[in-house]
Amino acid sequence: MINPTFCKVVIEDEVYTRKENVAKAIMQWITAKDYLEHDVTTLRKFTLDELKLRAGYAESLDENEAEYKKAISAVMAVERSLKPQ
Repeated sequence: MINPTFCKVVIEDEVYTRKENVAKAIMQWITAKDYLEHDVTTLRKFTLDELKLRAGYAESLDENEAEYKKAISAVMAVERSLKPQ
């Protein structure tokens, strides 16, 4: 299982919940389509809760659980650094 791969963590404000400085992981899927000449790349942003949920279902989704765990660690580290002392 090579998909998804963890790219990086971004910090943004959530519009709907009005939370500020929410750390999100960007995950990337690369898919080869028979009818296209090039591979299709999909990028999605996930919050920590979404990453934990998807990591739990990674095996049944046939996805890379290790990459989800790497993303969870990175997002948790960024969130810790954002908390006021």
